[in-house]
Amino acid sequence: MASTSSSIETLRHTLVDDVADCWLTLKKSDEPLHRRNYVRAVFAMVDGFLSALKAHTIEEWEAGRFTPTRPEIALLFEEAYYVDDHGRADARPAFLPMKNNVRFAFDVFARAHGVGDRPDYTHPGWPAFQTATEVRNRITHPKAAADLEISDPDLKAIEDAFSWFLDATFVVYAEGRANVVARLQLAAREAPG
Repeated sequence: MASTSSSIETLRHTLVDDVADCWLTLKKSDEPLHRRNYVRAVFAMVDGFLSALKAHTIEEWEAGRFTPTRPEIALLFEEAYYVDDHGRADARPAFLPMKNNVRFAFDVFARAHGVGDRPDYTHPGWPAFQTATEVRNRITHPKAAADLEISDPDLKAIEDAFSWFLDATFVVYAEGRANVVARLQLAAREAPG
């Protein structure tokens, strides 16, 4: 079985490549489908990175190098608990709002790894991330055809959110930064105009 670190790197490379490919496709042909695919790729990357950070934190806990609180353990496993009608305790998936999940994953990962720095939540990229999350939610759970439209300001929020999220990730987990930057720079060189 691959170590968590190598699986994080493989996951990160694949997801960043997906974002770069969708961004390149969008730059070559600005179509509604390409805008939606870019948003989906960005948030698949976000979800994947957060899951990887949590997996790495669980690995630290299991190795005895970090002691999370009981609620943190449940959230690391994305579980909530309840008692059924027969009095038996059981688990169900926990739903964490995206902005809470981001802050939690970054914080608990940083503490588990002795990282003193935290992402800058006063940076304009953080509100852009929250706006981008609303766009993502709208296009993945549409109620009307208009919900599938991504305006230029929406697209700008997605791009700002992507940039902020990458920077925030590298504040707490610097490994692989050069590789990710190189992959994105290659995509930028291939972009038209």
